[in-house]
Amino acid sequence: MKVTIMGPDERTGGIGSYTHDLASKFGDSVEINLSTFPNGGMNILKYILSVTYSFRSDSEVIHIQHEYALFGPFSIISWLFFPLVYILSKIYKKKVVITLHEVLNPDLVGDYWIKSVYIYLINKLIAKSSDHIIFLSDTAEERFANHSVSYSVLSHGANLDVPKTSEIEAKKQFGYSAEQTLIVEPGYVVPRKGSHIMRDLASELDEYEFLLAGGSPEKHQQYCDKIKENSPQNLYITGFLEQDQFHLSFRAADLVLLPYTGTEQQGVLNQVNQSGVLNKCASHSVPVAASNQKYFKKLKERYSCVEIFDVNDLEDIKSTVKSILKDAQKRKNLSAAINEYANKNSFSHIANKHSELYHNLVE
Repeated sequence: MKVTIMGPDERTGGIGSYTHDLASKFGDSVEINLSTFPNGGMNILKYILSVTYSFRSDSEVIHIQHEYALFGPFSIISWLFFPLVYILSKIYKKKVVITLHEVLNPDLVGDYWIKSVYIYLINKLIAKSSDHIIFLSDTAEERFANHSVSYSVLSHGANLDVPKTSEIEAKKQFGYSAEQTLIVEPGYVVPRKGSHIMRDLASELDEYEFLLAGGSPEKHQQYCDKIKENSPQNLYITGFLEQDQFHLSFRAADLVLLPYTGTEQQGVLNQVNQSGVLNKCASHSVPVAASNQKYFKKLKERYSCVEIFDVNDLEDIKSTVKSILKDAQKRKNLSAAINEYANKNSFSHIANKHSELYHNLVE
């Protein structure tokens, strides 16, 4: 069987990295072809060429990676992209699978009724264009519940084939000594990831070092600059990192902090429904403390692999962080639990689930 997986280039962010990691884990039963499209922007021709190339291939299944921002401002390219997907799937008799890395729905919009209708229609368009939808968490599936569609809930997946650099060497790469205790938040420096909370925490806990291991997209550069302007000496922001350096940030961490929060963006309340960064933490067996978002709370209930704090209570965050860092056994337990999660949800395991799904679709 041949399958074309469509997504952004692996160098452009988390979804691109996910696409590459997943594609690399299929066995002989599925031959994978990767087709890239832009990570946002308004280059309409590139989207058209990518869709056309994919559907004219000899693949039986076309698998599209979706996140609203991948399709331009306000996801405007969706109104061209998905009708084209629907039409070409009928012409070339292909099955279409769409993985939703993020799900928005009208309930997250509040009183903005125009945007509420807009999101409902985009979700309807996605559902109509697919033969099967994959959600990366139960939370995501629940948000999409008003649309009748064939679907599966599959974990994001953890890549077990990652560099095993020692903590001491990884810390050295970022300018820290083995004796220094390092708290890391890997990924984009953006409001919804609560990056400013790292600054607030660093100001309160000067006995620890803090690292924001990532950069900020242009639209959030002012937010990042404000953090820099008011940051204490024990907080460092790396800017964008190459993949090998990004992996090192996990290896260097004594604790990864994920203070994700719901933020309103253009009238839409954006809350985490799955986390590629959390799965990278699992790949490296690093202890994690995360905010009281529904997704993280469910992971704690099921795997005990993350400590939860109230993201709106700095004292609770401080208490949680200190309780982990001052208790070696707790860190060991968290590391073991998230390692177990990684083994149960490895990309190889998830790729096998995808393979079964593809074969069932074309039978």
